[in-house]
Amino acid sequence: MNDKTAKIFLSTKGNKGPVSDRLIELLGYIEHPEKVPEKPLYRNIENEVTKVRMDPEGRHSYMLVEAKIMDARRYGREEGEKVGRESERKNMICKMLESTSKEEVSKLTGLSLEEIEELIK
Repeated sequence: MNDKTAKIFLSTKGNKGPVSDRLIELLGYIEHPEKVPEKPLYRNIENEVTKVRMDPEGRHSYMLVEAKIMDARRYGREEGEKVGRESERKNMICKMLESTSKEEVSKLTGLSLEEIEELIK
């Protein structure tokens, strides 16, 4: 996009680099809005969020963003599980190879010798 906007990603759990007290307070508000002292900035944010939620078009956009976030989380979870399974599989094969030949491991697991070689690299 050439809309001359800047995208900034912030994490309420992050700790990289120096961060101003105002930004720390804002991130605290984002994570726990009920715990932040009453300030005009936060009241304005709440008012705008309420307007967006009440506006049918804004609500639709908000729900699309929420759906994308849920999809990203699901994808991340699936990828993490996949990486975990592959890691466990590799560990199991390596453990088996401590006391068993590659040929025997191939018979037991159904993996080809090439797949076993690839896993233990």
